[in-house]
Amino acid sequence: MFDIATCCIEAKVGSNTSIVSVYERLKTEAADEVDVMVVLKTTKPWFWGNPEVMKEETDLPDYVRLKATVDSKLAKYVSSKGYIIPERLREGWFYSLVYRAVTDLRAKLPGSYLDFVVRQHGPSVQLDIFCEGTRQKLLSADLVPCFQIGTNEYFVPKGHTRDNSLCRRSFSLEEKQLLKCMDKDDRGCRHELLRMVKAIDHRERTSLGQLASYYLKTAFMHYIKEKPSNWDGTNSLGEHFVGFLAALQAFLQKKNLPNYWLPEVISWMRSATR
Repeated sequence: MFDIATCCIEAKVGSNTSIVSVYERLKTEAADEVDVMVVLKTTKPWFWGNPEVMKEETDLPDYVRLKATVDSKLAKYVSSKGYIIPERLREGWFYSLVYRAVTDLRAKLPGSYLDFVVRQHGPSVQLDIFCEGTRQKLLSADLVPCFQIGTNEYFVPKGHTRDNSLCRRSFSLEEKQLLKCMDKDDRGCRHELLRMVKAIDHRERTSLGQLASYYLKTAFMHYIKEKPSNWDGTNSLGEHFVGFLAALQAFLQKKNLPNYWLPEVISWMRSATR
């Protein structure tokens, strides 16, 4: 079902695009919500690889400015200095792209029992897929545009409060790969532990409060890096469950959590009721 929708979006953007799910199979309930990165490659093959979008570093290690060339199809979404404005890009070009893809999809599926709703949702465009008639939601996908610079750098058009031309570095693909392969070498219980803690955090009021998924996963990646052994023993799950809860509590008491990929970037960690 969702594969058909993504194919329509890829067709609208063109060959310099790939669509990557950042779902890591860690859902504790039905997987009816997914995050999807629409990766926009920033070179023009017909110009022998010259970049259509160029990166400029800033004094914020997790943010850059992206500058579009004069002849870029993104030129209408830039500032007077040529920097891409994330809000303009999302609400103009990307929203229109997803909406037109859904219009094409409806035309390809006449008489289908499916219906689609497109809406803005923070730094993403949300695509909801319903069962027509009952209005039961079958799937909700947050589509996030993402620029690929070079071979392994990714940036999402999510602005900063101090400057609306900044784009944030994304490590979603690296994070997905790390979490996917973390039990590969020893067939340990890391996946099971993270799912367990997410389920408790989601369903129960605990001393931890309710933590955003980002905090849980970031703290967990720090924990498994610091505790590389004893994941495949008889008592490993229980021992690491206690150990990880203690690590989470310590992060909360300090009220800050270093970014796993950029340790100099600190998130002000706090529990919250969702």
